[in-house]
Amino acid sequence: MTTFARKLSAEEEVSLKELAASDDVVVRRRAGSILMSMEGKGTQQIAEELGISERSIRNALTAFNSGGIDSVSRRHPAL
Repeated sequence: MTTFARKLSAEEEVSLKELAASDDVVVRRRAGSILMSMEGKGTQQIAEELGISERSIRNALTAFNSGGIDSVSRRHPAL
């Protein structure tokens, strides 16, 4: 099962790029996974590139799709 991020607003894309450079590895992975999804990469490919589980990627994408940018910076056990 593949999950993709919803369409980003211009502001969200800028914020995600900033978060993808975060010192916090969890935030960096979440933001990166969303950006990679927007590039058309599937959960399996993202998981392989980031070295984390597909489930973690799906959790991050689902959280972002429903909770927006705030879900990226909040601490979740998902990633």
